[in-house]
Amino acid sequence: MVKTAGPGASPATINDVARVAGVSIATVSRAIRQPEIVSEGTRRRVLAAVSEVGYTHNPAARALATGTNELLGLTVPSLTNPFLTPIVSGAQQAAEEHGYDLVITVDAAERDHQATLMARLRGRVAGLVAVSPRGASRVFADQARAQPLATVNRRISGVSSVVLDTSEGLRALGRHLTALGHRRIAYVGGPRGSRTDRERLRALEGVVHDAAGEVEALPIADPSFAAGTVIAKDVARSGCSAVIVYNSVVTVGLVHQLRLIGVGVPEDLSVACADDLTDAGLSIPHLTALHVPAHEAGYRAAAMVLGRLGRRRDSTAPQRAEHLLLPVQLVPGTTARRVDDATAGRTNGTAEASPGGGGAGTGSRRDAAAETRRADDGAMPPRRSGDGASPGGPPDGGEAARSTPAAAQPAAPRIRTTSSSGVWSKTS
Repeated sequence: MVKTAGPGASPATINDVARVAGVSIATVSRAIRQPEIVSEGTRRRVLAAVSEVGYTHNPAARALATGTNELLGLTVPSLTNPFLTPIVSGAQQAAEEHGYDLVITVDAAERDHQATLMARLRGRVAGLVAVSPRGASRVFADQARAQPLATVNRRISGVSSVVLDTSEGLRALGRHLTALGHRRIAYVGGPRGSRTDRERLRALEGVVHDAAGEVEALPIADPSFAAGTVIAKDVARSGCSAVIVYNSVVTVGLVHQLRLIGVGVPEDLSVACADDLTDAGLSIPHLTALHVPAHEAGYRAAAMVLGRLGRRRDSTAPQRAEHLLLPVQLVPGTTARRVDDATAGRTNGTAEASPGGGGAGTGSRRDAAAETRRADDGAMPPRRSGDGASPGGPPDGGEAARSTPAAAQPAAPRIRTTSSSGVWSKTS
């Protein structure tokens, strides 16, 4: 029989309650915090165990008494990017299963803020999960030596990590599109400074170049619907037969604006995305995309930290960093088609209606190509606000025209590319 802790004894833990009640830690946590979701019998058994062992669920008081707490920290770069939602949900699930509360902090854009944020969290949470962290690697290595830490989507020496293998996913997308006959593929990436995105671009370029094709990296886009609408004009003018977008929210905005300016998907342009956001309930129906296990990534990263916390209590021996690479899955949809079919639609003079938008007669990719040629010759007049012009223009960055060899793609217009002074950098 477990006795109530007396003066000088170590305070009872949630593990003690679970052992006495004969239930899991997660059940104890739910019985205390959300009693309405457990049965009455289970709730009474847990409360009896709480009374027997003298457990007090007061994170602040327990932290003072034991020098530890039951708070798991989670840093995210934004609260507006839906891609992060399932990651947070996964971390929350793992925290609850271990009897911890999740504390979410938004990491500011300034890189110098990282060290300050890490130092502030160090004394407030027992462990930390950093999602898509920015800043110097040494900041995270120092933090990992001070407390259990895991990163999501960034691997750092000496720091446990869970990385979504979107680089291999981009290779799969590249192989899929080149198998459909596409040889000129645009890539809309982001955000600025993202190591993961640079790796994705290099992976895509490798497989497309192997198929005697080329990739045009368009200006970096923030993960927003508006960014997708702005980049649509550049995509339409690029002369590419397909585009891959790094983010589903940007893809939704892009497809919306393409349809407004008369570019059918996939009739005139094939579209694919590096994530599908099905876990967050947001996507385009039948979108050619990568299924990314974002919820699992959050869960596994949090479980790494919580596991290290448990082992830390049992042993003072140094713990090795763990690294997990989660595979992604290509899900072919109807937004990508064979380039031969798309070319036939452009050359026979038809103006196909895009599914769900723009009816017949709204124009075709051929019209966008003609506008591109006039723009390159300096003769294209500005569009009026009511004729389907894309809101705003391309982000800062110079452009230079170059000719496309006739043998490569007979129907393609001249291609506009982002110059070395633009917003995209291919250097690592």
